[in-house]
This record gives sequence, structure tokens and C-alpha cells, in this order.
Amino acid sequence: MKLKLTRLKIIAICVSIFYAFISLFVGLSLDASYEVFKDDNPIALIARAMGFNEIIPTSQTWIMLCFLLIWLVIYVVSVCYVNSYAKNKEESPINSKYILIYAIILFICLLLSIGIATLFFLPNNFGIYKDSLIFTFETLFFALVITLFICLLCFSLVGLYINIKNYKKPLFSVENTPKEEVRNHSLNDTFANKEDNKNVNVSASPQIIQSSQGLNNIKDKEELFKGLTKIDKEYFNRGNLNLDSTNLSLSDICKNLQIYLAKEERLFYDLNILRSFIAGLSSSSLIILEGISGTGKSSLPRYFAKFIGEEAYFEAIQATYRDRANLLGYYNEFTNTYMETDFLKSLYKASIYPNKLNFVVLDEMNISRVEYYFADFLSVLEYPEDSRKIRLMELPLDYKAPNNLKNGYLEISPNNYFIGTCNKDDSTYTLTDKVIDRAIVIDFKNYGEEIKFNEDVKPIILSYNTLNNLFKNAKDNKDYNLTDNDFKAILALLKEMETLFDVVIGNRILNQLKNFTPVYVSCGGTKDEAIDFMFSTKILRKLDGHFESSLKQSLNKLKQYLKSDFIFNMNESVKLIDKYIRRLQ
Repeated sequence: MKLKLTRLKIIAICVSIFYAFISLFVGLSLDASYEVFKDDNPIALIARAMGFNEIIPTSQTWIMLCFLLIWLVIYVVSVCYVNSYAKNKEESPINSKYILIYAIILFICLLLSIGIATLFFLPNNFGIYKDSLIFTFETLFFALVITLFICLLCFSLVGLYINIKNYKKPLFSVENTPKEEVRNHSLNDTFANKEDNKNVNVSASPQIIQSSQGLNNIKDKEELFKGLTKIDKEYFNRGNLNLDSTNLSLSDICKNLQIYLAKEERLFYDLNILRSFIAGLSSSSLIILEGISGTGKSSLPRYFAKFIGEEAYFEAIQATYRDRANLLGYYNEFTNTYMETDFLKSLYKASIYPNKLNFVVLDEMNISRVEYYFADFLSVLEYPEDSRKIRLMELPLDYKAPNNLKNGYLEISPNNYFIGTCNKDDSTYTLTDKVIDRAIVIDFKNYGEEIKFNEDVKPIILSYNTLNNLFKNAKDNKDYNLTDNDFKAILALLKEMETLFDVVIGNRILNQLKNFTPVYVSCGGTKDEAIDFMFSTKILRKLDGHFESSLKQSLNKLKQYLKSDFIFNMNESVKLIDKYIRRLQ
């Protein structure tokens, strides 16, 4: 688990480091040799007035002091980490269990710091050990007093500045709204106007503000959406981006990408993987890269984005993700601000720059249930491109929202592509049919073997409009599209699947196949490979988790059908069927 830094944690770590430097300064002031500071420096004078002995520290004394200070900083960082761990587990970080953990960590840090420092006194310098301890703890005491004094002074000055600046404003804001008017409405009451919400996805997340009456104190957009407003200002300063995009064909893009990844990043992908990835972008806004760890799932979107002049955004999915607030943030009623996430900012920026491709990577997507935190997107990505919106919160009528946040709705622009990476192990959840049916799933089965190329290629600039036009041209090419006879053969195969396994396929998968095939062929593949890929990853995998003995006979019949009666070559599907048969033996 990574340490999630908050402002309070940063302050605690910074204060501990500041205290360490103050301690070194105090130690030099108390040094009775007075080689750095004079004997009449204020700290030395106060020490003598308090009856402290004048001690000349040795090198071992300084080592002891430094070890204590280093382990003090380590202790503070460790406490911050445990605090994050407790919150990640949705537990109170100040209950008896965690207080005991803090105490154990303190004991270990003290034991290690003093214990290691003691070794430097052995075997001949143990006589000065007592004076070294006295000098060390006198130094730490004086440093603590000075640090507290400086912190109190800074707090007082900041408080004085804030109150002088806002002296005309009341100390506490008082709302005069009657209690019955500020009650929380139900979700149905809040969004009762059906016409306003037509073709717009509205989540049932509890973080949505139920009533604009709770937002009376909001005066301008910067107070609520500071991050999104900053993006607006950046757009205003830079203007829209007119990208000088590549003139390469889809086939050339795939080949150049393979060479670039191999020579520049030492990543080796089969061309069929790259063709499936790019063709998948034409069929769905959700691509899932599935396989064992270390096969290059996360690297593909990262370096594909780099190859085309973009930068992929990575969202590390946590096991605690339960609803959309983990991705899109939520409104904080105490601070009157919307807690913006980097995920939200990435989507908003994509709506500001609609010609830039935006790859949002959901890393380890299935470590939590996808249907929980990604439900809004699974729904809204089914809508027409100009109707893909998610409501963040209800805003007052007179509120000036960020430019692309109309009436509290976040636009999910078509230049957004969501790439999910999924590991196959016992610590993750199985992807359900609801997710798989909406996505293009690419299975990373093996580690890429080294491929050597003689030619060199350079990164390109690829805009959303250029990529979309390449997709459109491929779909307009009759030679690349499925013919009526092709569809008849495919429908007959689906009928066979229904007869043998009672598996019914909807129009969504057929539409994806219709869009995927011509683009895959344009990338340099064949119709056979495209149909084989879609059948094995979208339809055959519906048999995963079935272990009935009667299934073996049906699988053999399907295998025979594919090899004898089906007009396309289905090598990968036959291999997967053989795998299922072996599993049943």
C-alpha cells in the first residue's frame, strides 16, 4: 500500500525535519568547545543559568544525536503510513490497536537509534557514554522548546494576517434558512424533472448534493472547483490545440509502434496484440488488458500514448473502491468545496481539448468490483457520443460553473478511452458478463519474446480526429467489411452456441464485431483473425467457470463445427476449446 499524503501528514513530516535541524543547531550552541558559536550565545547562557553542565561532545556523541534525529523522522513517516493503512481499512487510526502499534514503533526506533549509537562507544569509549546521553537529551529538550516557540509564533502571525484581511467578515457564517427548507431530499425528489435529465446518466451516489439550498455560501466557481477552474485558465492562455497529425496508415502505425516499443522501450508485442488494441479503440471506449503479472499490460497504454505524443493517466484502483466518489470526488459540506480527484481533472481536460486523445488507465481494475465504482461509466458509454454526461452535483441557478461543467454535468467526451488492466489471481474479482460485453478484452497469455529490427522509427503525433478518420475510412472500405454471407455464417455459429450451451448473444457484440473487423483488417490483419479474436474473447469465455461433465461432448461438437462447417479459420478459438476439454478430463 502506498502512503497517501495529506496536508497534515506533510506538516508532521516537515516539522520533524525542521526539529532535526534545530537540534543540530542547538547542539552546536551547547558544545563547550565553542568552536562554532561563542560561549556567550543565548542558548549556552540559558543552559548555564539553569545549572546544566558544560560538556564537550565527542564524535560518538554527535553520532548518537544524529541517529536519534534520523529515527525520529523515520518514526513520524511510519506513523503517517500506519494512519493511511488504518483509513484504507476503514478503521479509526486512534483506537487502542493502532495506539499500541504507534508505541511499538516508537520503542523499536528508540532501541535501534540508541542501540546502534552505543556500538560506537565500544570497547574503549564507554566512559564518556553518560556525558554523551546528558548532552544529547539536553540538546533535544532545548530544540523542542525552540521548535514549539517558532511554531506558536508562526501560528499567531498567520492567524493575525487572516483576521486582519477578513476583519469585515463574520467569524462564523450563520444560515437563516428554515430547518424544513434545508432538509435532505431523496434522490428521486432531487432529480424529479425528467425532461432535464433526458439522455443524461445520474448516479445514485450519496455524495451528490441533494439540494442547492445547501450551497448558499458558494459565490464563484473558484471556491467550489479550483482545479477545474485552473484548467479553464490554462485553456484560455494556450488556446485550443490544432495538432499536426500523422499521415501514416493504420497498418503503418501498428508496424512502427511494434518497432518503437522493441527498440526504445525493450517491450516486445506480437503484431496481433497491437492490431487488436488499436481496432478495439474503434469498437468500444473500454479496453481490458487481461493476463498474468509482468506481461506488459500496463506498459502498452503508457508507451502507446508516448508514441503518439500523449501521456496516459493512471488510476491505481484500491480494494476499498465502492462507488463513483472514489473516481470523481465528492462535495465537502464543511469546506464548501468539491474534493476534486486527478481522475476528474483528466476527464475535464479531455473535454477542453477534444482533439487530444486521452487514455485513462484503471490499473488493477478488478482488485475491487468494477460494477461498484465504474457503474456510471458502464452505463453512460452506451449512450450516443453527444449525450455522455455524468452529474457531479446540483448547483445553484446563479452559480458560474467551470466552462465545461454545464449545470453540474461532467461531459465524457469521445476522445476519452478507458484502459483497464486485470491480473488473474486469487486476490482479484472475476469480470462479469456485464463488463465483458461492453469492453474489448485482450488476453496477454505469454511474455513477449525478443524481436530484432534493423530500421528505426520516431514517435508520431496522432490526434483524435485523425484516428477517427482512419477508423471511418476503414469502415467505408467494402473489401474490409463483413459481407452478407459472412454475417449468415456468424449468425449460424451463434445459433450453434445457443443450441449447445444455451448462450444467447445480443446485438451489442454483433455491432462491436461489425466495427472491429474492418479496422483490424486495415491494421494489417485478416477477417479470420478478427472474427476468431472476437469469438474467443467475447463469446467462448462465457463458458469460463463451467465444469459440468456434459459440457465436454458439446465442446467437441463445437470444435468439429468450427473446423469443418465454419467458413473462417478459428485457430485461437479451437485452442481455447481444447483447453476447456482438458480442464474437464
